Amino acid sequence: MLTQAMHNQNRVLGAAMHATAARTDVIMNNIANVDTPGFVAGTVDFEAALSNAVDIWRATGRLDLSQVRPNIRSQDPGFAYRMDRNNVDMESEMVRLYTTIVRYETMVNSVLNNSRRLNQAISGR
Repeated sequence: MLTQAMHNQNRVLGAAMHATAARTDVIMNNIANVDTPGFVAGTVDFEAALSNAVDIWRATGRLDLSQVRPNIRSQDPGFAYRMDRNNVDMESEMVRLYTTIVRYETMVNSVLNNSRRLNQAISGR
């Protein structure tokens, strides 16, 4: 039972890490195109779908992550920061990048801690 709970927790973390990596890619693309006229920044949403899957798991004991995919979409193209219609805000992108990296590192540490606990349980220490 403990191993199944850890396995499911690691599956949730894996889905979140996958979506977070997609977010990092989109942010890096936004930063790379900061000087491209007409470029519309992208964003990634996945938290609502992941939260819904976790809520269902808690209620039913069944974990279904099939609908948890990063939703990559364009930010509002009608809202541009500059005359060339580019809507990339470098300061916002850098904050989003830093936050995303910290979240990813936290998830990696959680997976590693789960592995350590499982190894301790197996070895009896």
